[in-house]
Amino acid sequence: MTIPAARPGFALELAGHRFTLRSDDPAWARRIRARYEGFLLSDLPAPKDAFEIEVATGRAVRSADLESELREPFAVSRRADRLQLHGAQFAAEADLALRRASVSGPPFTYPVDALLRQLLAHLLDDGLLIHAALLLDGERQAFVASGPSGCGKSTLAGLLPEQAAADELVAVRLPPAGPPMAYGLPFWKGRPRQAPLAGVHLLRHAPACARTRLDPAAALRRVAPEVLWPAGPEAAVGARLDLLADLIARVPVWDLGFRPHPEVWETIAAEEVA
Repeated sequence: MTIPAARPGFALELAGHRFTLRSDDPAWARRIRARYEGFLLSDLPAPKDAFEIEVATGRAVRSADLESELREPFAVSRRADRLQLHGAQFAAEADLALRRASVSGPPFTYPVDALLRQLLAHLLDDGLLIHAALLLDGERQAFVASGPSGCGKSTLAGLLPEQAAADELVAVRLPPAGPPMAYGLPFWKGRPRQAPLAGVHLLRHAPACARTRLDPAAALRRVAPEVLWPAGPEAAVGARLDLLADLIARVPVWDLGFRPHPEVWETIAAEEVA
């Protein structure tokens, strides 16, 4: 993979990992500024440890429903340190050892979103990416609200705008010392907030707000499908599975039935009764 000479661009930070984004397309640059507002560190030059991403934009996609077309599934593969993404409208390749990547596609932010998600899934060797909303009680504690599509993640984040830091994807890191930490990410909407993780709530719609704590086996079965697992090798996936088991051992996991009303926050933030 050949990375062109340095171009103007941006630096951003996601869950403690830094990236640079470069392109000659000024229209794309404006979209990037708006898309990752709050997560941008500065104009380049970027920190030396940043993962470099070169973006090549082409013609805009001709479609009556651009957003739907760009969200078509894409394939992810990995061989050694080479990670590749192939979609209907874009392609990306990353060298995880050299910390460099290139992405080509229409002049929109979705291809970069897709690449950043996959890079984080591989780079977070001390944590996990979970399909979830993130709710914060200031900087004191955070709650992950997860579940399959349609369970109410975006609804919950919309009900609690003061607490919400993410509505679709959350990073959780498990440092050797100290509590697990949860981080807001910009997918699809999010704020650069973080706090110690106090619990995980698995969502379902219900007539009233109530929660039941799950035993570790049940929690593992229900949280595992919501993790964005890295694409091979098996050792990397196995390491993330160990992290998930560690997470479940360290924080409570709840089944949460809720109705769309702000009172659900009282249930989420309630202290556990021994």
